[in-house]
Formats: sequence, structure tokens, C-alpha cells
Amino acid sequence: MKKRISIGCLLGFIFSLLGWIAIPVMQVLVEGPHAVIPARQSYLIDIGIALVEIVALILSIVGVVTASRKRLKLRGLGIAGIAISAALFFIFGSVLLLISLGFHESPPTGTTVS
Repeated sequence: MKKRISIGCLLGFIFSLLGWIAIPVMQVLVEGPHAVIPARQSYLIDIGIALVEIVALILSIVGVVTASRKRLKLRGLGIAGIAISAALFFIFGSVLLLISLGFHESPPTGTTVS
């Protein structure tokens, strides 16, 4: 009898990778030489990436639990999806914390701000 695969683990892993792919792409679209998306709307991108990562985390956890109970394949991808999503949440949370504490880009030294 063939082992079936866990769709939740597979989808959770794919969605967790989407966040890591979307961040550099969206940064180019917002800050690139030919910016497509206005900078004042870039927070919507951050919210979208966070929502995708939440979905990835939930799918991965449900997939790992289901794969363990039913002895399905691809449990390792579910665990990887949990780790990737958690890492991205940690990075996002750290950046938001630093921004809220007042750490942000400062003008280059030697320039005056008027």
C-alpha cells in the first residue's frame, strides 16, 4: 500500500516560501528606480505578507499533526514550513520593535536636513 502525502504540509511549506520571495520583489516594486507601488501604500504589502505567513503557519501545524496521526508523507516539509514562518515572524517582529523604539534610517552624515 502506497503512503499518501500530507497536502497541509506541502501547502504550508509553499506558503511559507512565498513570504521570503515576496519581500524582495515588493521592495523592488516600492523602492526601485521605476517604483510601481507608492511608498505610502507599502504597509499593505507588509500586512499581506504577514497574513500569508499566518496561513502558512496554520497549514503547516495542521499538516504535521495530521501527518503524524495518519502516517502520511511530507511531514518534514511541514516542520520546515513551521520553522520558516516562525523565522519570518521573528524578523518582522524585531524590525517593527526597532522601528517603534525609534531606530530608523537616518540621513547620511555630512548632509543637512532642512
